[in-house]
Amino acid sequence: MIQPVTDTRRQRLRDLIDEVAQGNQARFATMIGKSRAYVGFWLADPTKPHAKAMNHESAREIETRFGKPPGWLDTKGA
Repeated sequence: MIQPVTDTRRQRLRDLIDEVAQGNQARFATMIGKSRAYVGFWLADPTKPHAKAMNHESAREIETRFGKPPGWLDTKGA
């Protein structure tokens, strides 16, 4: 079964937050110039009304900021 890109981005974002901000969402939010709540919306269970899918532009900006190749957030990690 193929996982939707939104699910993959959510998991990879968690991985990146762990890597660059020691799991601290507030610290990560500051690093990307967003509010802690905004990052929380990206990470929220998609069945919740406050959940937001990360758009393509945001994904590419985050990848660039942290030296990841384009599409990194869209592919499953090893």
